[in-house]
Parts: sequence; structure tokens; C-alpha cells
Amino acid sequence: MRRWLRRFIGGSPDTPRSGAAAVPPNSGLSSAGPSTLPSVAALAGASADSALPHDGAVDIALDDPRPRFVEWLLDLGPTRDEFASADERRLLARLDALLDAQADLGQLLPRTPAVIPQLLSTLRQDGASVELLAQRVARDPHLVAEAIRMANGAGVRGVDPVATLPEAIRRIGLAGLQRVIARVLVRPVFDAAPDTLSARAAPRLWAHSELQAEHCMALARAAGVDAFDGYLAGLVHNTGWTVLLRMLDRGALVLPAALTRGCGDALELRRERLFAMLAARWSLSPAIDALAAERLDERPAALRGPLAACLAEADRVAARQVLAEAGAG
Repeated sequence: MRRWLRRFIGGSPDTPRSGAAAVPPNSGLSSAGPSTLPSVAALAGASADSALPHDGAVDIALDDPRPRFVEWLLDLGPTRDEFASADERRLLARLDALLDAQADLGQLLPRTPAVIPQLLSTLRQDGASVELLAQRVARDPHLVAEAIRMANGAGVRGVDPVATLPEAIRRIGLAGLQRVIARVLVRPVFDAAPDTLSARAAPRLWAHSELQAEHCMALARAAGVDAFDGYLAGLVHNTGWTVLLRMLDRGALVLPAALTRGCGDALELRRERLFAMLAARWSLSPAIDALAAERLDERPAALRGPLAACLAEADRVAARQVLAEAGAG
């Protein structure tokens, strides 16, 4: 994790980490920066009654909540079950041109506090005392508040609340503290300038991300995958949406009042690709490196690993949950 955080804070390295998953050569994307997505050429020249190609990275299910989720996320009207319109295809082509011209997607995401690598260095020391951990965490008020919030969360109701950091750390343990640090680290990535589409969507994206991370962690544990890999994958998955929305804002691109299903699926495809491109450069862990490579590959979805399946299901479950809580489901 220290290596990931150094990369996340300091920007993407010029050369990949040894053993990190490489961007597949047939993906149409470069590890050095975004390139035109594989379906763009077909999109730009397709007729209005032609189907948008579905990429294998976007899992389709009969009870798929994604159309309603996109409506809720972007405050749009009901999705029309149609192929993308000519206007939507032109908008997507302009979006892809902007993404292709962006030298480094990481420049669209803010940097994070330098105290985090020190915290993880302490966490990885064998036998680190609660007092030492408390001393390190205490340097960041956001970490203190998050640790106490987790210790007093829904999963530990019925016991006396904790009010001090050492008590909180004893209750949540090192695994809980890892999740606290990850949340505090990733949360600023979803912030945006006021009065933008990104800013309006940010609170909803973060609510979905927190739920997705928890569900993906549980699914990963049940599937025999490292639980924290599942948690991290779920937590950062929506960075693809964040980059996509910021590029829409930067290009002054205006979405229609309601999307077609074809356009919504095309946006989801780009969200998946952008997440994979970011994750491949961050090198969060070998398992997430492999997940990123799978997302950038053209192989059928059946060839993907268990973490990909966990993430896809966690995405759907979290989407249904936020929609139900918002009364939009």
C-alpha cells in the first residue's frame, strides 16, 4: 500500500512497477495517457438506427439498475430504451477527442495529504502499539474523526460509544484502520469546483463508492480474494465517473435532458475504461493491476477473474441501495 500511496500522491511514474499489469496492446489505449476508445470510430460514423457496441467490461443484466442510476446521478429524465441519437454520438465523439488530448488523466484528480504514507509505514511495522498508531493518526483531524465514526458505526451498535482515538483503534483493529485511511485518502478525489456537473454528482458518487467498497469487500472475502483489495477496488471504481464528468465540464459539453440507453451504456463503457487506465497507473495491488488489465482487454467477460465479478456485483448492489434510499428505485 505504501507504494500505491506514493504513486497516488506523487503522480504516475514514467515506467510501470515491476510485475505490474501492462496495458494490453489490443486495447486501443496507451499506458502513457488516454487514447480514443475502441468504439469511437464506429460511434462517430454509425447511423442513428445502428446499435452501439457493448464492451465486455460493462456487464448487462435483466435487472440492471444502471440506467436509473445514471438518471439519478446526473439529474436526468427517464432513459429511453433506444440506440444513441445522432446528437448523442456527436457529443460522445467530442468527449473522446478531449480525453484523447488529455496528457495525464491524473491531472484531473487532486493530490492528497503527505501524512498518509507515514501512517501506512507505521501500520506495516510489526507490533506497532495502539499508542503509536494514535500518535500518527492524530496528526490528521480527518483521520481521527473517521476512525471514531467507524468505531461507533452501525456494525458495533449496542456497545458503549468511544470518544478517544486509542479506544477507536482498539475497536476497529488494523483492518478497520486501513479502511479509514483509504477513505480519507480517496474522498478528496470526488470533490469538484462549485456549479459544475462534477460538483452536483460528487456527493452521490461518494455515497455509492462507500457502499460499493463495503459490498465488494464482503464479496471478495467470500470468493477467496483479499478483502482489502476488494474494498479498494470498490472505493476507487467511480474515479472513472469523476474523470468523465470533469472532462464534460472542461469541454463545456452539455448532456441532453434525458439519455437513450445506447448513450448511457456508452458513458458507462468510458467510465470503466477510465477507471482501468487510472488503476493501471496507480498499481494499487497485483490483483487490482490484473483487474485493470482485464478492463482494458478485448477478451470476453467470461475470461475475467473473481475480483472483476465481485466489483460488477457490488456496483449493481450499491446502485440499487442508493436508488432505494433516494426513493428513485
